[in-house]
Amino acid sequence: MTSAIGNQSGLVVWLVYFLAKAGIAAFLLAGLYFVLSHIPERGKKFLEGVFSDGGNPSFSRVATAVLLTACLWWDTYFLYKMKALPDFGGQIAFVTLIYGVNVAGSTVAKFSNAATADANKQPQQ
Repeated sequence: MTSAIGNQSGLVVWLVYFLAKAGIAAFLLAGLYFVLSHIPERGKKFLEGVFSDGGNPSFSRVATAVLLTACLWWDTYFLYKMKALPDFGGQIAFVTLIYGVNVAGSTVAKFSNAATADANKQPQQ
């Protein structure tokens, strides 16, 4: 018995399927780029504020948005195929982990800087 990709026709079918999915993804990304390039200036400022920390690009915010989108896509697919809701506990932990680690690191840095500043203060006489 051979697998579907093991013979020549199976490989062609898989390649056509893959290229079709890649074409759909490229079309959706091009549409997203078109929409984002034509939004008003206020919308651009809003998106910049959402995905940046004080004007600096934030990997954790962008990664959280990408993971949230992937989880929503997976939940929709799962609901469509299985006709049941998945358990959301693991997804919530997975999506919030990256942002939580970033926020925890910046919080520790702020407390560390505050403690250093307090230690450097000279008592006033």
